[in-house]
Amino acid sequence: MYDQRLTRPVVWIQIFFASVSVPIYNSEMAPPHLRGRFNQFYQIILTLFILVAQVINLIINLTNAVRWGWRLSLGFAFVPSSVLFLGGIFLPDSPNSLLERGFPEQARKNLEYVRGRKDVDKEFNDLVEAAHIAAQCKNPWGTIFSKKYWPQLVLSACSTTFQQWTGINTLIFYAPQLFLALGTTKNISLIAAIILGACNHLATYVAWWTADIFGRKTLFLQAGFQMAGALSVVAISLKCLGEQGVWMAWYILANHLRLWVYAWSWGPLGWLYPTEIQTLETRSCGLAVASFCNLLFGAVVAQTFLTMLCRLQVWSKCYVSCMHVFCVAM
Repeated sequence: MYDQRLTRPVVWIQIFFASVSVPIYNSEMAPPHLRGRFNQFYQIILTLFILVAQVINLIINLTNAVRWGWRLSLGFAFVPSSVLFLGGIFLPDSPNSLLERGFPEQARKNLEYVRGRKDVDKEFNDLVEAAHIAAQCKNPWGTIFSKKYWPQLVLSACSTTFQQWTGINTLIFYAPQLFLALGTTKNISLIAAIILGACNHLATYVAWWTADIFGRKTLFLQAGFQMAGALSVVAISLKCLGEQGVWMAWYILANHLRLWVYAWSWGPLGWLYPTEIQTLETRSCGLAVASFCNLLFGAVVAQTFLTMLCRLQVWSKCYVSCMHVFCVAM
C-alpha cells in the first residue's frame, strides 16, 4: 500500500511530462499540411493501449490469476514505458527545438532528414523567423498569463477540461463495474469493456481522416449535441431500468454512441487544438496548462463519479449532460 502511495505520484508526473512533450514533438516534426493527422497519432496510440490493457484484464481473469491481477496489470505497463524510453534515445531533435537552443546547422540537417529531401529552404526560413520571435520571449510563463495571450490560455485549458467533463472517462474507467451492476458476469463485463475499447480506438480514425476536411469546430459542435442527447437517453434509461428490460438496450446503445462520438471529436481534438492555437514562444507552457487541466479534472471525475452516481442516481447523468451544453457553447 505504501509503495503504491509513493509510486503513483511519480507515475502521475511522468504521464504529465509525456502528455506535454509528445503532442509538441508530433506538431513540430509533422509536415505543415499533415500536422493535424500526425498530432492525432497520440490519441490513436493512447486508445490502442487502453484496449490492450482491457484485453490483459480479461486474460488474467480467465486464467484465474486474479491474486496476481493488479501486479500483472501494473507490471505490463513496463512494456510501453520502456518503448517510450528506448524510442526517445533514437529520436532526432525537432528543428524548432534546435533553433531555439542555437544549433541552426543541425536543425537544417534534421529538417532535411525528416522531410526526406534537400529543398527545405522555405520551411526552414519560416522556422528561423519563428524561432527569432520566440527568442525575444525571456519569460514564457509570464507571457502566457499576460492579457495578450489570455484567449490562447483559456481555450487551451478549456479544451482538455471539457474533454474530461464530457464524462467519457467514467465509462472507460468503470465499464466493468457498470456492466456488473446491470447483472452481467465478470467475464461478460470484461468482454463488454473490450468492445467499448475497440469502438473507442476505431472511431479515433474517423477524426484522423475528417478533421482536416470538415475542420475542428464542426467536429466539436456536432459531438457536443450528439453526446448531450446520448447522455439524456442514458439518464432516462437508468431511471427506467427497473421498470422495463428494453431500457437496458437503450442504455448500452446510448453509451456506445457517446463513446463513438467522443472518439472522433473531443478525444483527439482536445490535444490537437492547444498545439495549433499557441505561438511558438508559449507552446510548451500552453500544453502544460492543458495537460494539467486534463489530469486534474480526470482525477476529480474518477474520485467522485461513483459516489455521485449512487447518491444522485439519474441526476448525475443529467448533470454531465449539462456539461455538454458548455462544450457546444465553447
